[in-house]
Parts: sequence; C-alpha cells; structure tokens
Amino acid sequence: MLSKGLRWAAAGLLAGACAASGAPSSTLEQKFTWYGYLAGADIKDACSADGPLRFRYVFNAIFTEEVRALDLEGRVGEGAWLESRRYAGARVLDVTSAGLINRPDKAAVFLNAARLDDVLDVIVASGFADPAETGLILRSDDFYGVATGCRGGEFRIHGYRREALPGLGFVEALQAIDPLESPWPAVFDTGKPTAAMADTRGDTRDSIDPYFVIEIGHSGLRGVNDW
Repeated sequence: MLSKGLRWAAAGLLAGACAASGAPSSTLEQKFTWYGYLAGADIKDACSADGPLRFRYVFNAIFTEEVRALDLEGRVGEGAWLESRRYAGARVLDVTSAGLINRPDKAAVFLNAARLDDVLDVIVASGFADPAETGLILRSDDFYGVATGCRGGEFRIHGYRREALPGLGFVEALQAIDPLESPWPAVFDTGKPTAAMADTRGDTRDSIDPYFVIEIGHSGLRGVNDW
C-alpha cells in the first residue's frame, strides 16, 4: 500500500510548479495547476474595484470520474461570457502525448445584461456574498463544489459538501444555461466520511489514482494535499 504522506510530498512539487492562469486546457495541465484553479488564485490576484466581475464554480463529481467547471466573466450592465468545461476523470499522471490530447469538452455562451443580472441575483440569494464557512473538509473521492469570485474588488470563496449541493440555487441556474449539452452527474451518497485532516493524512491506499483533501479557510484553500 502507498503512504499518502509520500504521495502528497512528491505531488506537492508538481502542484506548485505552475500557477493557474485560467481553466486547464488538458488532463496533463490539470495535474499541474488544479489547486490554483480550484482556489481561484487567478481571480483573487486580479480582483480590483474597477476590474471585471468573475465567478467560478467547480463541481467535483468524484475526481477520477468527472469534474465540471463554469467560468463567468463580464460586467454588470453589459453582460458576460459563460464558459463551461467537462473534464474526464483524471487518474495516474500521464506525461505522454495522450495527456496533452485529452482535452476537456468545452463550450461558451454570452449572457446579456438582463440574464447576467438574473444569475447574479440567484448567486447572492444562495449566500455567496456572506463570509465563508471555514473548516470544511472536501475529499476528491466524493462529491463537492467550490465557488470563487470577485465583484467590486471583493474576493469570495465557498466550499460545499455533498449534502449541501442539491440545495444550491445558483447551481441550478447555471446548469439551466450551461452551453455544454451533456448532463451533469447526479449526486449520490458515497458513504465517505468527512474526516479531520490529521486522520486522512494517516491513511494508506491501495490505488495509485489521484486523491487529495482540501480545507476551506477564510480567504482560500488551506491544508491542501495534492496527488
């Protein structure tokens, strides 16, 4: 069996090698930049009072099975582009040409000012403008969501465990206008416990498939253990 500590230590070098400047364009790039993308590092770094409105929602439907990612960028009163991506399950590190070719399905749609206002209203009503609930442990081998965004110079990040996903109004609103026609995976009870970070670090695993846990902090992700 493989020690998670050893797997994470080696993976940390890879995960920190490149900073995310946007959505990964291939499975290989995903393995090097996923943490930064998930944490909304690019959104946070560029967040300013006069900058564009940006919102990102990442739905982890068991990392080795499927991940959906939506990026919204524009300006209130003008409209915004919504880009949608579907990543097939990432497994062991592929450094061959196949890893470069395995690109996500993607599509984009422009939302006019009125449609953008409707989406923003649902996002606010879902509590996104509130302070983040800290200490949430999210496991890659389960379902979870992470939302990040910037509006008027204020950056926000929220995490959502499996049980909270069905009640998120903004997710339903985004799914309704998702330019990708493929249906989103249904959330089901995987039976995975929400363990404390110290407990998950001591585990051993038979599989070499990617696995990590993250914790939501006040202004970002912390306690990250990457594959």
